[in-house]
Amino acid sequence: MIVVFDTDVVSEIIRENGDFGIVLWSNRYTAEALTTSVCIAELRWGVAQLPAGRKRTALEIAVDKIEIEAFRDRILPFDARAAAHYGRIRQARKAAGRPMGSTDAMIAAICASRGAALATRNIKDFEGTGVPLLDPWKDQRTPE
Repeated sequence: MIVVFDTDVVSEIIRENGDFGIVLWSNRYTAEALTTSVCIAELRWGVAQLPAGRKRTALEIAVDKIEIEAFRDRILPFDARAAAHYGRIRQARKAAGRPMGSTDAMIAAICASRGAALATRNIKDFEGTGVPLLDPWKDQRTPE
């Protein structure tokens, strides 16, 4: 199973006092884990909002390491393949009375276009997208 880490999972991994259970869970996918360009953008935006100082500098370095070292060539882009799924996913959620923001829809579309599951704590934000969902906070066993 292809597993894509959502922003909340990656954020927990780089957090100074992150949930050790999530770190252990994520280590099971170290060689195969993927994330998205949208996740990297969200992380960079979050760091940019912090005031200048040690914490911001440390997180900038952590995001650089995630992008350059940890995920290297395993950052999936929002491309034409994903765009083909985007409109359908967003409209299905809107029709169900559960509108979806553009960044979450982009992440779901990237996963859908690759046949990948999404590891996220925010299960409700992605329900009804057709993407298999994994919640590492609830089930820290390896999914099958």
